[in-house]
Amino acid sequence: HLDKRHRETLKEMSLEEWGSLVLPIVRLSLQAVDRSLESQAILDGIAAQCGIQIGASRAAVPLRRRNLVMTLRSMTLRALLYTVRRGLGHYGQHVEDSIDVLFKHMRRSVSNDGFLVYKF
Repeated sequence: HLDKRHRETLKEMSLEEWGSLVLPIVRLSLQAVDRSLESQAILDGIAAQCGIQIGASRAAVPLRRRNLVMTLRSMTLRALLYTVRRGLGHYGQHVEDSIDVLFKHMRRSVSNDGFLVYKF
């Protein structure tokens, strides 16, 4: 999970910095669990609602943020989505609702496949 220092670092970032750091990691984690186009569309919709474009971040990560990136990459998808909820929650209830829809969709995908891929 994110410690106080990491949470403060995320709070201090601009929306563009936050999105270019956090959302590509969330996308990779989501793809590892659920490759459906619907899940990707929901994540893209969340980003669009906040005016963020998700892309693979090619910029070099400053040394002081590398530890944060490593921590984010080690987090579960559930923890990452809650980080997104905290980071983008001020954009309104529609963001939180979209994250809830994503959780529900992923639960359905897991149960429809007949085996447990990811435990929520």
